Amino acid sequence: MGGGLRRLSALGLFALFGAQCFTPTAGLDAWVRVRGASYREGAISEGAGPEVLGAQLSSNLVTPGQSGKPLQGALASSATGVLIGAEGDLGHWVLAAALPSVTEPEYPTFSVLLDLSPELPLGTQELQIAAVDEDGLVGPITRLEFAVVPPASEEGALSISLQWNNDADLDLHVVDPA
Repeated sequence: MGGGLRRLSALGLFALFGAQCFTPTAGLDAWVRVRGASYREGAISEGAGPEVLGAQLSSNLVTPGQSGKPLQGALASSATGVLIGAEGDLGHWVLAAALPSVTEPEYPTFSVLLDLSPELPLGTQELQIAAVDEDGLVGPITRLEFAVVPPASEEGALSISLQWNNDADLDLHVVDPA
């Protein structure tokens, strides 16, 4: 799809979904916040539109208040946008699809950072993702389960932790002065 048509489709998305999204406080009470997206109240209503071909979180463990959690995926070729929200949340987020990537050269993609509310309930939660086309037709919901765990306790005189926001195999070595 040409750049001009894709831009027009992105504008169409905001015309269809974005009318109530442009207040400074929209989405601040949501459990899941999507950077760079517009907020819309209410649950995602799935339909017969384009599909989400694949989606993944960098890991399925999160803590309340965590910020910058990567989420990425690919959408069917007719998709021009993606809807993202948590099951049971107050609303969801609308984002224009990005151009195809090197790993998915035939399909529109999305890559976002999620910020999680400190009020996000502990336990198993579900992230819902749906593709949408230029006519506003929403596809079936793809569901990703993730576990919300309490932050590591800071017991003792010294507490050391390592947190990374993408896939990496890291080791932390701590050497005391003695």
